[in-house]
Amino acid sequence: MKKLIFLVALFTVSGCKKSDKNYPIEIPFSEYLLEETSCQWNSFEFDKIIIVNSDEELDSYISCSEENYPEVDFSEHSLLLAQGWVNSYPAEVMKIQLQKVSDNEHALFLSIRPGFALTPGHWIISITTPKLSKNTFVSLNVQQIPIPL
Repeated sequence: MKKLIFLVALFTVSGCKKSDKNYPIEIPFSEYLLEETSCQWNSFEFDKIIIVNSDEELDSYISCSEENYPEVDFSEHSLLLAQGWVNSYPAEVMKIQLQKVSDNEHALFLSIRPGFALTPGHWIISITTPKLSKNTFVSLNVQQIPIPL
């Protein structure tokens, strides 16, 4: 009987190993800008995160008239793209935060300030992150900051 209790206790202790990971985890990123190039973003789906993991994939999202687009080391990084609508243009991205919220899920948090024009417009963000697999789910969480009066 003592052997049975010892085995049950041993199994319980070894089988209930607590996870070493405490979520959420802040993920470092860098903005990927096309501002001082002849490149521009091609049209892509709104309100969705696109994970780009190769130059071949990136070719379908960027057009350049003079030079190539800024390089990304896809062996170590992924490029995340997202865009959305605002009621007034031009929109300004005030804050970007990327978190790992579980083993295969990330969350991208954006704070967007709409512009003063009465014309609808859109925003686009592009960031490089440590390499993500294609089956990583990244949720998009957008908060619109009120225009100061």
